Amino acid sequence: MRATAQTKFFNLASNLAALAVMIAGGQVLWMVGLAMAVASVAGGQVGAHAAMRFGARALRPVPVVICLALTVKLLADPGNPLRIALAAQFSGGR
Repeated sequence: MRATAQTKFFNLASNLAALAVMIAGGQVLWMVGLAMAVASVAGGQVGAHAAMRFGARALRPVPVVICLALTVKLLADPGNPLRIALAAQFSGGR
């Protein structure tokens, strides 16, 4: 739990540094960023309460499942360059 709390701090620090760079470059979509920040805080609260209620052992598989789901989603995307390359490879380069 302590390690998780420390990673949250370092994640916040890296996000603030990235935000500063993006602001300096004028590349910030403020409404999208605000929505993501609210969702991040809400998810953090839900995750913290779930960890306290169910323990870290019960929550350990959650990131793995999320990563696998995102991998499947990305590979299923018709515009994914890897999928396009594999399709070309298996179709004989046609």
